[in-house]
Amino acid sequence: MANDLRGTMDDNDFRDNILGFIFYKHLI
Repeated sequence: MANDLRGTMDDNDFRDNILGFIFYKHLI
């Protein structure tokens, strides 16, 4: 699954999405 996500996105975009999701969860 991770390989599929990286295939559709750049590594930077993937990392930013994960960090953004974690940051968002911490705010809620």
